[in-house]
Amino acid sequence: MSVVSETLKRREIPEDEWRSTIAEILDVSYGTATKRLTNQEEFSLEELFKIARYFSTTVSAMLQATYPEERLSSGEKQNHAQLQIGEHAIACDVMIRPGAQRAGNVLVAYQAGDEAWRVCHASEAPPSVSLYSVRQITLTGPRIAVVDDEAPTTLVRFLARVGFEATHFSEPGPVLELLESSSRPDAYILDWTLGGGETSSDLIEAIRRKDPTCPIVLLTGTIQSQRRNESDIARLVGQYHVELYEKPTRYLILAEKLQLMLGRQPHLPG
Repeated sequence: MSVVSETLKRREIPEDEWRSTIAEILDVSYGTATKRLTNQEEFSLEELFKIARYFSTTVSAMLQATYPEERLSSGEKQNHAQLQIGEHAIACDVMIRPGAQRAGNVLVAYQAGDEAWRVCHASEAPPSVSLYSVRQITLTGPRIAVVDDEAPTTLVRFLARVGFEATHFSEPGPVLELLESSSRPDAYILDWTLGGGETSSDLIEAIRRKDPTCPIVLLTGTIQSQRRNESDIARLVGQYHVELYEKPTRYLILAEKLQLMLGRQPHLPG
């Protein structure tokens, strides 16, 4: 049973009303709701956030209730982390447990000062941190949050094709919630103009309060049309180290720049 089905069940919603409930929350057809609930199609992360807000909860709480940590072996936890190999950092999911040796060529995990998890060889771990044994590690592509009030399906699909794990958000709210979790994206691609006349200015400032160094790419097609936009964007680029690209964007160049900003060697299709 999926996390959404479990949530509906805990809320004591009759099973014959699940389809109509999800269709109403997500503003989709009954057919689409049925496919999501029967695992023929997956719920997107943005859809999970909508469902969580509808039930006045969080995605983290939904997942913890459905897949409680007690199901792991005693003392084990799973976290998003960065695997450090030389000068390169590679996104991964790591299952850990307390206690590890500070010698040998084994992998260990530790929590860095920015609350993010790092994985490295035992001999390369900082001397003043608590080490955890690595029980299992799964490499993942860098997680990219794409925030645009229109669905940039071509960009998201292209990023997935070249090794990124890209998720589209049509509004800043779910991204702000992610910033308060341990699952923050590795980088952000933001459209300057959002729905309702908003811009990405506040979101950029919120991201930088949580992470002063993660890559932020700002896409804009309005910089030449309004002097105020140009002034605001210039301030953000200078103050918050934002990389600016004007639309239409060349995806190959954008992806290569992201790889370099994340400390990875570009690996793009020829």
